[in-house]
Amino acid sequence: MADDVEAEALVLHHLDPPAHESLFVVFGPADRAIGVALVDASTGALEASAKLPGTGRALPVDAGAARAIAGADQAADVRLAWRPSRASMSPMLPLWEVRAGDADPVYIDQHGRTWTAAQLTTPGAPG
Repeated sequence: MADDVEAEALVLHHLDPPAHESLFVVFGPADRAIGVALVDASTGALEASAKLPGTGRALPVDAGAARAIAGADQAADVRLAWRPSRASMSPMLPLWEVRAGDADPVYIDQHGRTWTAAQLTTPGAPG
């Protein structure tokens, strides 16, 4: 990849044991991403990468949209999160965790669907 390609890194919180953090790095303009990479936040090791066609966003649902889908106000905390589940089988398609006050968090997938923490169990589990 060329040295002059812009990149944005977002922290991705892994919810499955052992909990850790990765950097979800998007290469290229936000609306024309050409690649993504997952990098272990502690070690810098590359966990996964993928080329994208440069015709759209790497994350179709952004933090603001996730907040709106969840019905939360601007004060709600929003972060990228992931665990293998029916909501997403790949950390390359992370979820947005939305926490509003003392309410239980809700999770928004990259298709705009809402999930509860109970639904983020094991892959294929009834949700």
